[in-house]
Amino acid sequence: GTIGADLWQTVIHFEVDGFLPDWTTKVRGNVSAGLIAVDDVVIAASTSGDVFATTGSTKRARRGWSTRIGAIHNHPVLDDAQGRLILPSADHHLYALDVDTGKKVWSSDLGAPVMSDLSLHTVDDERVVLAIAVDTLFCVGAEDGKIIWQRQLEGISRGRANCDGEQVYLGVGDGCNWAFDARTGEPVWNVLQAGGHEGTYRLLTHGPWQAQRLLLPDDRILTGSRASLLCLSRTTGEQLWQRDGGFAYTFAPRMWGDQVLAIEDTGIVLLLDPATGEASLEVPSVVPYMKNADCLVRDSTVFVTGAGGLVGAIDLDTGTARRVGQISTDYVFSSPVLSSDGSRYVVATMGGELRSYSLD
Repeated sequence: GTIGADLWQTVIHFEVDGFLPDWTTKVRGNVSAGLIAVDDVVIAASTSGDVFATTGSTKRARRGWSTRIGAIHNHPVLDDAQGRLILPSADHHLYALDVDTGKKVWSSDLGAPVMSDLSLHTVDDERVVLAIAVDTLFCVGAEDGKIIWQRQLEGISRGRANCDGEQVYLGVGDGCNWAFDARTGEPVWNVLQAGGHEGTYRLLTHGPWQAQRLLLPDDRILTGSRASLLCLSRTTGEQLWQRDGGFAYTFAPRMWGDQVLAIEDTGIVLLLDPATGEASLEVPSVVPYMKNADCLVRDSTVFVTGAGGLVGAIDLDTGTARRVGQISTDYVFSSPVLSSDGSRYVVATMGGELRSYSLD
């Protein structure tokens, strides 16, 4: 016969004990954008431009509505008040979809690929969406998609932008954190955070252009980079404290009670005093590399998802950690969600699969 020809092939399905999905459904394209949960409906968006709703149980998944827009790479935002999902697309547009039907409510052309995570805020009683199209920051009305203002930046940014109603805060590719007037987009202050590096390339790679931030009490903001976590005055940009460590790729810190829950890029879980940055808890990594996927909190347990598909659980009360399981050999950049009762963990992979797992 022909040298190298296939003689025969068969596929044998088998199961092993461990962290197994209750159901898996295939997605066209890759999923790097975060999932959105509305009650027990999970909405996913992919690089093929498919956006779809799935209702799942412990047995199977049931597809709901679906629609197709431009490619989605970054995290959308849910407008609960209006029942809309707002998505950033590489086709230069923002899209607002009805969460119950998937029908398009509005679209807004920003003139360049919208590759940032989105955020939703209130400025003078108006709901606005903040988005970055390459190197331009846009403030867009959430009701109709009209551009309220735009500001050319000193470099690219992946967002997401933060806003306290008075100012917008953003990390930019020039190595700086910036504050802008929330009503006009005019710059207010900027502070370098690039670990002492110089030059265009190193300012970008070591700066806060894709790091996440947290608004703290007492007029403070927390911002990360590859080298540090900085606490700054929102009014002046003055540095109030600094903690060394890599915080460039993990999702935003959050408040847990009166402490800050922060996760380093290497997976170390921290509880910090927001006034000083001192750690009351530091749990060694059970997930070696974090990138983009948000953690999930259920009571005192934090579930973390590594870029390589490894899932860990950390008990903040006891400081103990364990590996839950390996969900995939694909990369996982999308933020997972919990079911409304906290019993199921739903995650999407870069290989184009949406999966649901039961949690202990």
